[in-house]
Order: sequence, then C-alpha cells, then structure tokens
Amino acid sequence: MKIKRYEIILVIIGSIVGYTYWNFWGCTSDCAIKSQWWATILWGGLLGWVIAGFIRDTEPDGKSKD
Repeated sequence: MKIKRYEIILVIIGSIVGYTYWNFWGCTSDCAIKSQWWATILWGGLLGWVIAGFIRDTEPDGKSKD
C-alpha cells in the first residue's frame, strides 16, 4: 500500500480543522467528543483520511478495476 502525499496532507488539514472547530465552536463540559481537543483532532484527521480514500478511488491509474 503506497501512501500518497495528498493523503498525508488531507489528514493534517483535517486535524487542523478539527482543532480549529474545538477552539472556536466546541463546548467545554458536557459534550463527549467536542469537549476534548484531542478527540476533535482525531475525528478531523479521520475525516481527512476518508476524503483521501474517495480521491484515491476516483483517481485514474490506467488499470481496470474488474
């Protein structure tokens, strides 16, 4: 499995967006995911990884997917 550069970049961007969401809009006490900064970073990184997977699947590689 070859990890491409855009996959790493999207995970980093997703993590930054997760932290930014926690910093500006996250709640401080009774939210399970949004109250901890590390949880929103992990969820943001996971979302970036999923988006990178969609891009990888739609990328033309010259091979048939049969």
